[in-house]
Amino acid sequence: MNQLWSFLRGKVYVCVNGEGKEAFISACARENLAVWSVKRGENGGLYMYVKKRTFLRLCTLADENRCEVMVCEEKGFPLFIWSIRKRKALFFGLAILILAFSLSTRFILVIDVVGNETLTKHEITSKLQQHGVGIGTYVGSLDTRELSNEILLSMEELSFISINIHGMKAEVIVKERAVKPDILDEAEILNVVSTAQGTILHMEVLKGQAKVQKGDAVNVGDLLISGIHTPEEDLSMESKVQHQPVRAEGRVYAQIRHEDRAVIPSEMQIKRQTGEKITRYAFHMFGKRINFYRNAGISFEKYDKINEVNLIELPFGVVLPVHFEKEVFYEYETEPVTMQEEVCVEMLKESLFKYVEQLVGDEGDILLTQYVVHQKDGVVEVAQMADCFQQIGKMVPVEQNSNQLERNDALEIN
Repeated sequence: MNQLWSFLRGKVYVCVNGEGKEAFISACARENLAVWSVKRGENGGLYMYVKKRTFLRLCTLADENRCEVMVCEEKGFPLFIWSIRKRKALFFGLAILILAFSLSTRFILVIDVVGNETLTKHEITSKLQQHGVGIGTYVGSLDTRELSNEILLSMEELSFISINIHGMKAEVIVKERAVKPDILDEAEILNVVSTAQGTILHMEVLKGQAKVQKGDAVNVGDLLISGIHTPEEDLSMESKVQHQPVRAEGRVYAQIRHEDRAVIPSEMQIKRQTGEKITRYAFHMFGKRINFYRNAGISFEKYDKINEVNLIELPFGVVLPVHFEKEVFYEYETEPVTMQEEVCVEMLKESLFKYVEQLVGDEGDILLTQYVVHQKDGVVEVAQMADCFQQIGKMVPVEQNSNQLERNDALEIN
C-alpha cells in the first residue's frame, strides 16, 4: 500500500554532493522532510528518494548547506501524466477514468455480510434492496443508524444489525436471534387419535394406555393411546399413583388406502417459434435505466422474452454499478398436438404416485398400487388405489369436561 501511494504522489531519485552532506541530512530531519533508501555511493555522494512535491524544498536545504543536488531518475504517476500530455485521446481517457473512479467511491460497489448462519447473504441483501440500499446507492444519502433500526424491525430472525460504510464498501454485521426450543408441558393431558381409516399394523406406546391393538380397524378420530389410564380391579395406593393422567405419546402405524384421480386432455397446445424477433438494448448506471430504443411496445401477440445482462467486474471482485442489458423477444404460435394414450397414462401415474409419496412421508411406505384408466371425449382419466403403511397417530388435548376424565376422577375419589 505504501508503494502504491508513493507511485501516485511521485518520487525523485537524487544524488547529493558537497561538504555539508551531514548537515544537510540533519536539516532534513529538523524540517521533517521525508527521504528514504539513503545510501552512500562510490563517488562519496548520498543517493536517496524524495517526494515529488518536496523536491524544491530539498534543493533549498542543499543550497543552504553548501551541497548540490543532481536528479538521477523520476518515477510515479505525475511523470506518467506529463509524458502523455500530447496524446490527447489517451490523456482525456485517463482523466475520465480517474474521475469515474473518484466518483465511484461515493457509491456502494461492494456489500459484505458478516455473522449470518442460517440466513443467506441473498436474503439480507434483498431486504437492504427493499429499503433502497444496493449496488450503486449514493453513500451521502444514507442514514445507517435509522436504516439498521428499520431492517431490525422488519426481520424477526435478527437480534442485531450494524451497517458500516468504508468508501465504496458496505459492511453489514448481523447477529441472528436464538431460536427458543419448544418446551413441552408435561402437565398437559393428551390423547393420541387416528387421522385416517385403516387397520393397525404396529404400535410404539411411549406414555399412556393403548386402546387398540394390532389387527384392529379404526376410523378417523378413534382413540388410539389414552392419556387417562383406566384402572381395572386393583385400586391400591400404588395403582392410584401409577394411573394418574399423563401426556400420551407414541406412534401408531396402519395400513390405509388412498384413492385419488387425475385427468389430462389428450390434445395439448405446444409452442412453435415463427422466426420473428425483436432485440432491444439498455444501459443501467447507478440504478437508472437508459433505453436505446423508442417504442417500448411489442407487436407480437405471443412471445418469449430472454434477458442477457453483461456485468462489468473488476479483477479484485468489485462489480461496477453499470451494465448493459440485451432483451430479445421471440414470437411464437401455438398448435394442437394429440398425445398418445400411453404417454398420458404414464404422466398421470407418475404424478399420482408422487402425490401419495408426499402424504405417506419418509416414515411410511407404499405397499401396493392399482390403476383404472378411462378415456372419453379427448380426456384421459387415471384412478389410483394405493395401500400404504403410514403413521396415523395425532396428539390432541383431552377436553376437561370429557366423560373419560370424569370417570377417572370418580375412581380416584372412591
